[in-house]
Amino acid sequence: MPTVHLQTAAGVLSLPYAAASESQLLKNLVEDSGMMETDDIPIPIPPSYSPESVATAVRFLQTPAEQRQSREFRTTFLKDVAPIPKAMTELLQTANYLEIRDLLAFAETVFVDTYLRGKSSQAVLAAFGLPKDTVFSEEEKQEIRLACPWLRQN
Repeated sequence: MPTVHLQTAAGVLSLPYAAASESQLLKNLVEDSGMMETDDIPIPIPPSYSPESVATAVRFLQTPAEQRQSREFRTTFLKDVAPIPKAMTELLQTANYLEIRDLLAFAETVFVDTYLRGKSSQAVLAAFGLPKDTVFSEEEKQEIRLACPWLRQN
């Protein structure tokens, strides 16, 4: 079975194809390129994705799916990332880019629970690093309410 080597700005992260194939992007790149017959598959990751978030995604992919369902995994996996809004945002972007559905759903849940659920609009603005005097149009407010019904409306 081939090994996938993700080339980030900070170096190379390697993982077996079986784990990498949980990323729809990596699976498609490998299959469409016809590289399944080679032992080593280099895949460059755009520099706009932080090496730390790519490393977290690789750790997630290397963790067996059964283990990811455990309470211990869910409470400890993102303990270093969750307290830092920028790191969580980068992880969400990386999971979305790599099309890792399970990681994206997991990280979204942690992000919402940590930074958004039950927070005032001012606290949400602060979580995203937006100025407190940010003004949304009524159209934008309605769009946010429809997209995120769990947000408090204040």
